[in-house]
Amino acid sequence: ALELNESSTISQELKKPLYSVAETSSLEQVFWRVLGNNSSLVCKIQPRHEEKKLQSSHHEALGNQGKSNEPVNITHRLESDGSVYNYASESKGAKVVAHNKEANGAKNILGKDHDKYLRNPCSVAEKFVIIELSEETLVDTVKIANFEHYSSNFKEFELAGSLNFPTESWSALGNFVAANVKHAQVFKLPK
Repeated sequence: ALELNESSTISQELKKPLYSVAETSSLEQVFWRVLGNNSSLVCKIQPRHEEKKLQSSHHEALGNQGKSNEPVNITHRLESDGSVYNYASESKGAKVVAHNKEANGAKNILGKDHDKYLRNPCSVAEKFVIIELSEETLVDTVKIANFEHYSSNFKEFELAGSLNFPTESWSALGNFVAANVKHAQVFKLPK
């Protein structure tokens, strides 16, 4: 099972002076350098008069890491029942677009059925799965799980992302080490 959580998509309102921040943060500068000025980003800056409206909606605002008192510009999308929105769910339109040739059942990692899973021979050196999300988003958390009691877990894994597929250029999102457990594990991507 795989879950991705992040922020909602941005609108063109960022270009209006009412919605822009006086200074750009270093994170904002990185986004503009990586994505370019014509890209649709994944953050939305809320005007001050809409701050309270945002807090009472079905979105949970992230803290601004103590850097300023400006409105928070990243929000976590939640389901109507309050659970975390899973962008990597098959029911949300995510799909497996590529995987190593030895993999069996790769698309099963996006479903909720714990009796269906991805199988890969342990001897395969380069195991990979490429997932296409149904909408552009800023991923900040990845949740993985292996509920099959008679299979081995992977230990080390790497995440990479791209705004386009197919692509020759992937942006590294992080390297992680998973515990050998049979329950969900959550990994926060480095800032």
